[in-house]
Amino acid sequence: MTQVQQTLQDSLNNIDEQRQQIEEALKFHREHALEEYKHNQEIIESLDARIAEVERYESMNEFQKFWYRLMHRPSWL
Repeated sequence: MTQVQQTLQDSLNNIDEQRQQIEEALKFHREHALEEYKHNQEIIESLDARIAEVERYESMNEFQKFWYRLMHRPSWL
């Protein structure tokens, strides 16, 4: 193998190693982003449920609110 061929082969090997490192980094970041997305979705769903419960409570008359507070006693009301 000539010096030029060896240099080209080394360059190709180096490029392949860098490509593999980039692919591994992208895979890691995709997985991390997916975990963060799922966590954020859980937070959004929890907040939506709380909003719905508050809206339901606010639509009650005073007697219903009294019984709701007596039976449920959620900490956020």
